[in-house]
Amino acid sequence: MANIVWNKNMIRLLKKEYPRKEAKEIAQEIGVSTNAVHVKANRLGLKKDFSFPKETEEDFKLYFPVKTNKELAEMFNISVRTVVRRARDLKLEKHEYFRLQINFKEAGKKGSKHPKSVATRFKKGQRASIATEFKPGHVPLNARPLLERLQAKTRKKYSHLNSL
Repeated sequence: MANIVWNKNMIRLLKKEYPRKEAKEIAQEIGVSTNAVHVKANRLGLKKDFSFPKETEEDFKLYFPVKTNKELAEMFNISVRTVVRRARDLKLEKHEYFRLQINFKEAGKKGSKHPKSVATRFKKGQRASIATEFKPGHVPLNARPLLERLQAKTRKKYSHLNSL
């Protein structure tokens, strides 16, 4: 692991950009790793700034209920995580109609949580067959006592064959 020599220009850029920019972007500009940016910022006591200017905050409150977090992140030039954090701090929620629209867009996609999704493996109440639940030779831990009882019965039933 090589030690990085931080010059004044690198530190000045870090102090200026770190509160608002992603560490990954700063790392690319400076030419160091993302981890090095985080470590140096921590040693310098720098913190991320999650505050918005008043006008931006009003726009954020206006658009949050009806736009996706990804769209908001691009719109305000912040990360999606910051959008989520900011909305939580402001106690904002997506509009119910918007949620329904998103759910219908997602319906039918693999892994969708929408109740009318066609990409489900089993119908309601249907179970996988016992033959396909486990790999050959695999017995679940909660079935071991049952298996031992079956083996004991089988041994008793065919014990007369052992004497032959």
